[in-house]
Amino acid sequence: MKKREFLTALGATIMAVPASVIASKQSQKGINSTHKKSTTTSSLQTIKNTGKLKSAYINYEPGFMKSPATGKFEGIFYDCMEQIAKNAGFTMDWVEEISFATIFEGFKTNRYQVVASSVWMNAPRSMQGDFTMPLYYSGVSTYVRNDDNRFKNVEDLNSKNYTLATIDGEMTATIAEEHFPKAKTLALSHHTPVADVLMNVITGKADATFVEDDVANKFMKKNSNTIKKLGVVFAVPNVIALPQGQEELKAMLNSNIEILQNTGFLERTIHNYEEVPNTLLRLKTPYEI
Repeated sequence: MKKREFLTALGATIMAVPASVIASKQSQKGINSTHKKSTTTSSLQTIKNTGKLKSAYINYEPGFMKSPATGKFEGIFYDCMEQIAKNAGFTMDWVEEISFATIFEGFKTNRYQVVASSVWMNAPRSMQGDFTMPLYYSGVSTYVRNDDNRFKNVEDLNSKNYTLATIDGEMTATIAEEHFPKAKTLALSHHTPVADVLMNVITGKADATFVEDDVANKFMKKNSNTIKKLGVVFAVPNVIALPQGQEELKAMLNSNIEILQNTGFLERTIHNYEEVPNTLLRLKTPYEI
């Protein structure tokens, strides 16, 4: 082959390679573009399309209560979410009752878009889902039998000699594990009513447990001189849970929670369900009126 013919053939080969690469990249770009177009619609867009927000709920007072006799719903979160839906122009679809241990299961199968009933935000749950701003905070305290004078402070319970009543998947179990690792636990199933941990203390099956002050106050009204507060553990935020990555839905809910706070609806609702004044801890506003 002559030199000129060789160089001409080599040049043609070199020019052909970029053309094939470009064709390949264009083909891949089309695949990627098709993939992006097929992504799941956001929850907020689904609400706009259907006019409904699907929510699971946990029967836990005072955030959300379901009457066993009538099936009627009430509570701070129920009233607030119904008002948010009314203000924003959609309706609430309360699709199923769940437990604290199964909050995030329905997100995986799209059975509901939020859990809009008094979820306590903590570190383990933050790895599974996302949360709105709080509607209010709950003071969580340690309670013992009314006639039990063995303990000077909460820290005394961190001993292998004592048993703490807890509920699987609920904050009582987290508190016991993180703050009282030396103590034994009497764990109840995740469907157990919160009042049952207090009953275990009264009957001597456990030495102490941890509950909201609001729940304890209501319990003591019905069961006087049975339990007493040993000390405060901490305050926890009551929030709405939603799947990770739903930023538009989260922003919409946060905006509407602030609207309820600014209009006074949130304060009036909390007051309606608070049997002992100022038991539930309010959000602070950046202004005073």
